[in-house]
Amino acid sequence: MSFPAAATATNISARIKAAKEYVKKVKEESAKKQEFEVKEETEVEEETEVKEETEVKEEEETKADLAMKIVVIASALADLQELVRRGAAHRHPAPCRHHLRRTCWYGPAGLGCRFHHGEGWSCPPSPPPSPPPSPRASTRPAPASSKPAKSSDILAPLSVSELCFTPPPRVAAVSENVGRQKCTLGEDEAAAAAVIKSVVKKVVDDEQKEYIAALTTKATELELKYEAANKPREDEEGVTRSPDLPRVRVDFTRVNPFALAKLPKPQSLPRLGCSEDADLYNKCIIHKSDEACDKSPAVCKSKFSDSGTYYAKQSLKHKGYITVTNWCFGTRAGFVTDLGVIPPPSEPVHGYVYSYGTGENTTYVLHADAA
Repeated sequence: MSFPAAATATNISARIKAAKEYVKKVKEESAKKQEFEVKEETEVEEETEVKEETEVKEEEETKADLAMKIVVIASALADLQELVRRGAAHRHPAPCRHHLRRTCWYGPAGLGCRFHHGEGWSCPPSPPPSPPPSPRASTRPAPASSKPAKSSDILAPLSVSELCFTPPPRVAAVSENVGRQKCTLGEDEAAAAAVIKSVVKKVVDDEQKEYIAALTTKATELELKYEAANKPREDEEGVTRSPDLPRVRVDFTRVNPFALAKLPKPQSLPRLGCSEDADLYNKCIIHKSDEACDKSPAVCKSKFSDSGTYYAKQSLKHKGYITVTNWCFGTRAGFVTDLGVIPPPSEPVHGYVYSYGTGENTTYVLHADAA
C-alpha cells in the first residue's frame, strides 16, 4: 500500500472514531436528559402528593379543632344552665321593707308581691265589733269624764289591733300565681357571667390564631410561587441564567395623541384638617421672642392665621415672579365638582395616565402594562 492510501485510511478511521464518540456522547446526554426529566417529574409528583396529604391533614386537624371547640362550648353552656337552674331553685328575693313595717299593700302572706315576706304578722284577735250607735244617742252630749285627759286623742298611740293590716277586698282576691319574683344579681349570676366571658375570650383567641395561621400559609404560598418564577436557574451546561422578567408593553392602538391637549388639568387645592399641634394656631411666625410680640401684637401672625395669603415667588420657567397662595396644611391636585373635590383619575384616559403637576404644569404619561 502506498503512503497516500495509508494516510487516507488513517483519516477515515479517525473520522469514524470521532463519529462514534459523538454518537456516544449524544446518547449519554440524551439519557441524562431523560433521567433528569424523569427525576423532575418524580419530584413534582412527590411534592404534589405531600402537598395533598398536608392539605388533607390540615383539614382534618381543623375539623378536629372545631369539634373540640363545639364540645367545650356545649360543656360550658351546660355548666351555665346548671348554675342558673341551681340559682333559680335556691334564690330568695329581697325582703319587703313594707312587710317589716306591716304596711305592705299585699297583706301578711304577700300574694302578688315581688319581694319576700317571710313569716306572717302575729296580731292578737281583734275585739268583736261594737253595735252601731243609736241615732238618738249620737245627738246626746257625752258625759264628762272624772279624770283629766293626759294627752290629745289625736296624738294618742295606736293599739296593737290597729297596727294589724286588714287587706282590702281587691287584694284579698288576688290569686297565688299573680306576678313574678324579681331576680337579683347574686353569686350564681356572677359565676355564670365569668364562665360566659371565659368562653367568649377563648373563642375569640382561637379565631385570631386561625386567621394568623391562614395569613402565614397564604404568604408562604405566594413566596414560593413568585420565588420559583423569579429565581435564577441553571441550564444544561451549568450556566446560571437570569429569570424571565416581565416586559413593559404599551397598547398604542388605544393611544390618541390628539386628545392629549384636551385632557382636563387639575387645580392646586388646599388641604383641610385639624392639627394636634397647638403651636400651629398660637405660635407667632413674625417675631422671634415674646417681648417683640408684646410690643406689636397687631403684627403677630400664626401659621393658621397666615394661611390663604398670597405672596410672590421667583420662577425660572417664566423668568420672573409668580403669585403663590400659602396654605398651612399644604395643597393637593384635584378637580372641583358639584359633589365635592375629587383626585385626578388613576385609570388611563385615551392611553394616557396622570403623573404630576397642576394647571399648565400638568403632565400625563403613556399607560403601560407589565406582561
